[in-house]
Amino acid sequence: MSRKHLTSKQHAFLQFLAEHVRKQKVWPTYREIVDYFGYRSPNSVTQNLQALAKKGYLSRDHNGYRLVGQRGGVQPAGFPIQGTIEGGTFEISLTIDKLTLRDLFPGLDKTFAVRIDGQEVRGIDRIDGGYLLLQDGEIGDGHLSAVLHDGAVALGRVYRDEDRLRLEHLDGTEAGIAADAPGFQLLGRYAGHINQRGIARAPSQDYAEHALDDVVLATT
Repeated sequence: MSRKHLTSKQHAFLQFLAEHVRKQKVWPTYREIVDYFGYRSPNSVTQNLQALAKKGYLSRDHNGYRLVGQRGGVQPAGFPIQGTIEGGTFEISLTIDKLTLRDLFPGLDKTFAVRIDGQEVRGIDRIDGGYLLLQDGEIGDGHLSAVLHDGAVALGRVYRDEDRLRLEHLDGTEAGIAADAPGFQLLGRYAGHINQRGIARAPSQDYAEHALDDVVLATT
């Protein structure tokens, strides 16, 4: 359903509903709405609800009205976008748009997860018990990648020097590794990780630029 323009009063009504649901996690009662706007009759509430539903901002089912885009939590399809910050102010802007994993990871079709069970990953702060998000594809010089070496997992930039690989750790130290060394494996290009702090992703800039502001990394 296409959205139609709201009057200033309808916009204020919608803002109140959205703000109440965001803060209180429940739909406001008729009495709360009447008291807030100073209506003389609950009929004014009904009329506004019906108008917002007709214009595509509310939906209705057997449980009553709901904000279009309202969710009980993050859905598998993505994160509902329910607000905009612009010019130093925040305004609730209910939409059916979502921020999806494909938005966070443009190479989603090449991305896979590796569970990290009881082991730290050098270069990432407290990954223990989480997941590494890696991408298939060629690992070129300077690409930030995950490697397995001597039973340890580390993030680093990989460079090829003839028959050897040079792993540049994020703390600036380096390690030279024979390409055919026992126990050595290039796991994949680093795309992000998930741990108790949430989801982190690799920066969108070229990996070789050392721009790692988007991820929580440890350098000590």
